This record gives sequence, C-alpha cells and structure tokens, in this order.
Amino acid sequence: MRAVKDEVRLLGVDDAPFEFEDETTELVGTVFRGGDYIEGVLVEEVEVDGFDVTEKLLKMVNESRHKDQIQAVLLDGVTFAGFNVVDLEKVAEEGEVGAIAVSRNEPDRERMDRGLDNVEKKQERKEMIDKAGEAKRHEQDEGPVFFQHSGISEEKTREVLELANVRGVLPEPVRVSHLIAAGLKSGESKGSA
Repeated sequence: MRAVKDEVRLLGVDDAPFEFEDETTELVGTVFRGGDYIEGVLVEEVEVDGFDVTEKLLKMVNESRHKDQIQAVLLDGVTFAGFNVVDLEKVAEEGEVGAIAVSRNEPDRERMDRGLDNVEKKQERKEMIDKAGEAKRHEQDEGPVFFQHSGISEEKTREVLELANVRGVLPEPVRVSHLIAAGLKSGESKGSA
C-alpha cells in the first residue's frame, strides 16, 4: 500500500439487517476519500450463512470504477449475513488492497464457535476465521476498536483507522455503509451506527 494520505480512497462495507429465514441480504459498500467525502455507493447481494461474501467483495473492488484508487477495504467484522465468512487474505491479494476487519468489541471466539455449530461446513468457516488472525486493539478518543488485517501492515492499518475515524467508534466508511444498509432494509436507518 502506498503512503496513507488524507485523500486515500477507502471502501467501507457492512451488510443489511436480515432474518435467519431470509435467503439473502444486501452488502453495501461506500467509497470514501479519506474519512470525509463519499464518492460512491456499491450494492451486492449475499447469501445468509452462505459462502459468497469474499467473491462479492472482490466484485465490488475489481469491477468498481474506483478500482484503481481504492487502497483499503474496511469491513464490519469477518462475518456477514450470519456466518458468511470473508477470506481477508484473498480479498487483499485478488483485490490488490489492504483488507481490514474492524469491530467495536473484541471478537468472542467461543461464542463464534458455538454459532458455527448451527451451520454447514463448520470447519471451513472456522479455518477462515482463524486465518484472519488475532484481533488487535486500537485506542481512539471515542473508544477502542479491534481489527484484523491482511495485505497492509499493522502500522498503516492504524493510520487508516485514525484517518477514517470521524464520528463514533467505527471508521466513517463502515458507519455510513451500516446506515445505508439499514435504510435499504427497513426504509429508514435507526441510530447513528
């Protein structure tokens, strides 16, 4: 990844709310210049408890008109639409971007492992979660976030998190994607993400 500048292009991604009986839900991405300026919105559909989120993320990156500018993808965790687990390493390599999963809370592996008991191909999902590595804590004024990363150094990841933190705990591209995704599902977003 090149030097982290104020104008760095970031893709923030979150999924829309869903019911477990739903077959799919929306995956929303917002392209930001730094943490201040939104340049685009991308939407894909992912399977609830499926195996397609990595491919859908790569489609967002590689088929976007912003492809040549996106330097990092910021994800709301490593699981989407239930236990549709992202392969951070594959996103980083095939998207030629830094891949960063962030969360407000430290990932609870015991709880995740219990949840995996309810889905098919438990071992494959567990291996992808393990491959993302241990979450690291990042302190910021609004409170800590936890992150996992691939294709980008820990130092540059922390720089991206600082730059993208505008209001609240989560990076602005993830926060805005969350709001848009919630609005798509229910007609109006609730809360501030």
